[in-house]
Amino acid sequence: MLCPRCQQDDIVKAKIKAIEAFIFTCPECDATWFKIEEIGVAPFLDFATYMNSIGLAGMWEELEVIAERVWVSVISARGVKGQRVVRGKWGQTTFRKHCENVV
Repeated sequence: MLCPRCQQDDIVKAKIKAIEAFIFTCPECDATWFKIEEIGVAPFLDFATYMNSIGLAGMWEELEVIAERVWVSVISARGVKGQRVVRGKWGQTTFRKHCENVV
């Protein structure tokens, strides 16, 4: 998924090694989200600012990249039973979420 902030690089899924938590971040502009469904809908955090707030240096070496590209595909504009519906500035959309390693 192309970063909605800078539109210069794909969002990656990464694990913060020290706390074993997952984030979704842009390698180009460092925009960061905690849930895939928040990307482009919720405000982003700056990667280094967040890492500093949890006592880390904010270096990419502190991450383990899990997926080099995050894919989000639109399934339905009205929603499907059992799937999460996300409201954003483009209206109500249901997302199927998956991450895949790109070789």
